[in-house]
Amino acid sequence: MEKPPQPGSRRRCTPCIIGCIQIAIVPFAALAEMGHFKEAVQYVQRAAKALCEAAKEAFVQVKVSLQRLVELFVEAVTRVLAWIGEHRAYLFLMVAGAVAWSVVMNMWT
Repeated sequence: MEKPPQPGSRRRCTPCIIGCIQIAIVPFAALAEMGHFKEAVQYVQRAAKALCEAAKEAFVQVKVSLQRLVELFVEAVTRVLAWIGEHRAYLFLMVAGAVAWSVVMNMWT
């Protein structure tokens, strides 16, 4: 009898689920044909538990990835705000220069 895939495997979620279902069905059918229904049910329960663990692990990995993306976004925004804070005087002079240029151009024409 084959064992269901272990939760720590590195395969993608969908093939893992399909593999668990296929691995669970074949021995279940063989055991059921031989009249070992209790063992068949236990095997399916183990396979379902392994499937659940694999799904939990996949969701944890997705959660960690999303948390890291949020952290990177927050860090980027913080850096932009810090840069603006450090260069506030320069930015103010650029805006003042643009306004002065606009006023001069309006007065000239």
